[in-house]
Amino acid sequence: MLAIFLSGIFILIKYLVFIFISVFSGNGLLFIKKNDWKSDIFSFSILTIFLYIVLELYSRFGYISELFSGVIFSVVFATVPIIYNYVVHPVYYLLNQRDFQVGNEYQNWIDNIISKKINVRIINKDVLNAYATGLVPFLKIILVGKPMVRELSEDEMKCLLLHEVGHSELNHLRKLFLANLFYVTIYVLTTFIVFPYLRVFEYEHLFVGIYAGIILGGGSLLFLGIIQRKLEKDADLYAAKIMGSDKYYAFLIKLNLITQGGLEKWAINYPNLTERLANVGKL
Repeated sequence: MLAIFLSGIFILIKYLVFIFISVFSGNGLLFIKKNDWKSDIFSFSILTIFLYIVLELYSRFGYISELFSGVIFSVVFATVPIIYNYVVHPVYYLLNQRDFQVGNEYQNWIDNIISKKINVRIINKDVLNAYATGLVPFLKIILVGKPMVRELSEDEMKCLLLHEVGHSELNHLRKLFLANLFYVTIYVLTTFIVFPYLRVFEYEHLFVGIYAGIILGGGSLLFLGIIQRKLEKDADLYAAKIMGSDKYYAFLIKLNLITQGGLEKWAINYPNLTERLANVGKL
């Protein structure tokens, strides 16, 4: 029963965050209209089973060490969103062939240039993006929004796909997963150590909030952002070496054009267009 409750809380928090972002960005309640409910039902079921197993193990072995079990239990729960994104969601993408169609032409091309199996799915929605996901070998997948297929030429699509293949071939997803896991573990350990000392202050809750905000919020953005920026540049180089720096250079400019200058915007976890062009120019 507790596993069902916790799964429900996780899904509810996801809805609240996404609705807030949708409203704040001027899209109103568009998220609710376009939300994929089947995906949420599938995720809820998998998450409930996972939490049930964790809770059952904790009830049997949690007495070994209060601190040790507390740390392990906290890390496991903190990594649920990470596991959800890298393991659970790819399964849904592969099973739902109505919304995520097999890109046969691109699938065959990728199969011919690399030995490992990477699935290609075209998102049947107005999504101006592409990304790689999946940690388990047979669950590795590249998702490409339909507008990308419509707007890009054959060579430009190959550049796009090779960038995402680079993330998979260079084990970027595994590195990001481990980086997330490492940071969560460090945060949980330091929390168990630091929190008792914060209790001596008069405004205990204020200091706890500041600590959590700085370490969990700002710290994770900075730590993971620096890593992700490096991985994006490496994926660019991987694709440029195969397609040629001139073709990939032109692709980046075209990508910035169809995203209405999206590549020019600065982000802590993503290099901007100038940085990416300079990076490719090193070849």
